[in-house]
Amino acid sequence: MSYYVNETIYDEGVHIAQHCKGSALNIQTNLDQAQQQSVSRSLKASNSSKIHEAEAYELEDKPEEVIKYIKRYCF
Repeated sequence: MSYYVNETIYDEGVHIAQHCKGSALNIQTNLDQAQQQSVSRSLKASNSSKIHEAEAYELEDKPEEVIKYIKRYCF
């Protein structure tokens, strides 16, 4: 359970960094099929863009990178 909670927090951290930057982070995404399906489901439940969601899914298991982007764009 804690793994999924952390994944969600990192995903939302990416959206915070995107908000602070005012646009997508412009990172390379390499999502597997399950992640691509998750992006599609997220788009149905939100008003986010595909690139924003794809970046969040790409980085949701990379907390160090999420922190780096938050520090770069929000502080």
